[in-house]
Amino acid sequence: LLQFINFTPHGFLVYNITLNYLLFYKILVNYPNGSVVLNVERGSEIEFPQVINVTYDSRYYLESSRVINVTSYQSVITPVYVKQFLVKIYYPNGTYISWVNQGEIITLPKIIYINNLTRYVLSINSTITVNSPISLEGIYTEQFLVIINYSGLVFKQWVDAGSAITLTAHVPLFYNAYWKGTYNVPVGSRITINKPVQENLVEYLNVEDVAFIGLLITLAGLLTFFWISVRKR
Repeated sequence: LLQFINFTPHGFLVYNITLNYLLFYKILVNYPNGSVVLNVERGSEIEFPQVINVTYDSRYYLESSRVINVTSYQSVITPVYVKQFLVKIYYPNGTYISWVNQGEIITLPKIIYINNLTRYVLSINSTITVNSPISLEGIYTEQFLVIINYSGLVFKQWVDAGSAITLTAHVPLFYNAYWKGTYNVPVGSRITINKPVQENLVEYLNVEDVAFIGLLITLAGLLTFFWISVRKR
């Protein structure tokens, strides 16, 4: 309370003046990338940034309350931030892009099926600990299902795209064979796997060989008969 006296020719006047003071606190705010000193009026609010960018692929993300009300003196305030890294994973069937907390573990699918004949198999470790920005591309190997029907026995196997296999078979005597299906090729052919494959072994009687053997047997029989007839004379 302040009091002022104003003198006049006829006397004096007394003025009482009440002064209102605003209370400010000097507060040190510690951020992950540095500290600032704020003069904050009591009862007011401090709002912290939700995100502090470090680089284009690393940042700090606020985990504590974004706004606090200053009702009493605090010399130091340290909001809680977690460091995050940008993670990009290019899957065969889509792309994953997200900010991930430092130290978090990402589990990658070991197999991605496109359909029942085509799939992708992971070629690296399936678990990754995020301690830096990550960009993963070309980490899956494309595979196609190869189905071989070998005289009623069916074999199925996933084969890497671009691999080559040989279509062999044991063909019985007096028979010929070929592979019929995705590729119509002779026995012993080598094919490159660039799509799903289904092959069936087709066996058929070699008429020419059978006729030739029959002819030989007939000739042998005639010679034997002729030889026996000559001896009897």
